[in-house]
Amino acid sequence: MASSPPMDRALINPLHDGAAADDSATEITAKSAQRVLRNFHVLAAAFSLNHGCVTALVALAASELGPSLGNTTLFVLYACYTLSAAFLSNGLVARLGAKRTLVLSLGLYCVYVASYAVAFFTPIDNVVIVGAAVGGVAAGCLWPAQGVFFARSAEAYADAASISQKAATALLGAHFSAAYLVGEVGMKLLASAFEPGGPLFVAYSCIAVGAALTVARFVDDVSGDTTPPPPFAESATAALRLFRRSALCRLLVPTNLCFGLAAAYLNGSFLSAVVAAGMGEWLCTNQSVSRVHDAAVLAPSSGEERYR
Repeated sequence: MASSPPMDRALINPLHDGAAADDSATEITAKSAQRVLRNFHVLAAAFSLNHGCVTALVALAASELGPSLGNTTLFVLYACYTLSAAFLSNGLVARLGAKRTLVLSLGLYCVYVASYAVAFFTPIDNVVIVGAAVGGVAAGCLWPAQGVFFARSAEAYADAASISQKAATALLGAHFSAAYLVGEVGMKLLASAFEPGGPLFVAYSCIAVGAALTVARFVDDVSGDTTPPPPFAESATAALRLFRRSALCRLLVPTNLCFGLAAAYLNGSFLSAVVAAGMGEWLCTNQSVSRVHDAAVLAPSSGEERYR
């Protein structure tokens, strides 16, 4: 059998191999960007459902538990939230990492949500105070961990998609805002499908636990700074040092005080004394749905404009 003549190397397109390599690299880069975005979307959806259960119960606290016990749980929740955010969150995130802190905090949120069901089905009403303390500690660590995870995801997506850090941050911020607000709306609307009480609290508990397990099982951590964390005492006092050095932080105090007073009045007094008494308890979780719905609809378009 006659052998085929050797191919003339001069007839081979010198750009062919390079083009194939470029196409392969582009495909790999696109898949990497999609993987980062998909991982972030799973986190955003699960986070939103879990946190939505908590905010729905905060709105029901005074009307379901009574003004005295309900307001006590809100005080304990926000007090532990403040202390945890100021003195615990920085060191915990530095040592456990963003994902593990998120899983831990979402799991502790489940304790707060489940305490309502326990209080409803047993005579141990004060268990919600313990649940509020646990939930407050969780909230103080949850948001700093989410901020770290968000920043690292935006950086990873910018590298994978070959776009600027600013554009990636705007895009992921819009997606997270939309998911967060949709989760809050959905969990508050869920109260319309149940009479306030045991079945609703059990439903919230199941959703919160499922969301926490989803993050633990299906969300990958995003690598970041590998610098060893500072001593815990130094991390615990970082917020105080920043407050002392930064005039901007001090100027935010009046705004946060006004927000805190408004939130306390809304959740602790207005919803139970006016809304629940005059129009029914189910409206306690639905009174802010239209506002949150509008924000959820506008969030993606706002991010897309910045992305362009």
